[in-house]
Amino acid sequence: MLFGGRVSTDMKGLQNGAFNVVSLVEKAVRLGLDKAMVAKNVTVAGRRTSLRLEPEMWDSLCEIGAREGLSLHQLCTEIGRHRGELSLTAAIRVYVLCYFRAAATERGHRAAGHGALRRKAG
Repeated sequence: MLFGGRVSTDMKGLQNGAFNVVSLVEKAVRLGLDKAMVAKNVTVAGRRTSLRLEPEMWDSLCEIGAREGLSLHQLCTEIGRHRGELSLTAAIRVYVLCYFRAAATERGHRAAGHGALRRKAG
């Protein structure tokens, strides 16, 4: 049991790298094994660089940019300014996770069919 729910893995098709599906509390999530990383050029602090991210990360960055009124280049520049020792791609992944995690509410989790948050005692 994980977080009070069941976790199962469908390994069908994994031999050829096609896909892997994890079901947590009866909600299937397709993992990116069958999806290629997408390389895009972005300008960070005036310098052009190439980033390779999962399609879902690119979609998330575009959504954050639209919500915050920033271009992809502006958003990546801001993330790059605060990345510390992380690579830019790692910093982007952490930023996206933190952005949406900060917006997550218990009501939203319930509506998505997720389990309730159980805090550890002590």
